[in-house]
Amino acid sequence: MKSPKEKYENDPDYRKVVDILESLVHDGKFTPSEIREMATLASIHNEMRYGFQHYAQTVNVQVAFKILEEWKVENYKKAQDRQAREEAKAKAKDKK
Repeated sequence: MKSPKEKYENDPDYRKVVDILESLVHDGKFTPSEIREMATLASIHNEMRYGFQHYAQTVNVQVAFKILEEWKVENYKKAQDRQAREEAKAKAKDKK
């Protein structure tokens, strides 16, 4: 996924919206906080209008995060076990 900076540099529509928002702040028409509120409200309106269509994506994202978390926990446990074995070997070696 591209960063906001990369999108700004490479996507003319993205750049145009950012430039408009910056000019609204610069001209004193809105504060940065109000711009964030507007973006949030627009997102909420979109969810209310089209939420059902996006629900499947949300569920898939939640499933993906669950899988990622399980993988992370499993690998963390494996790393802890490996470290414990290495420490035990080192202690045994020190005793000799």
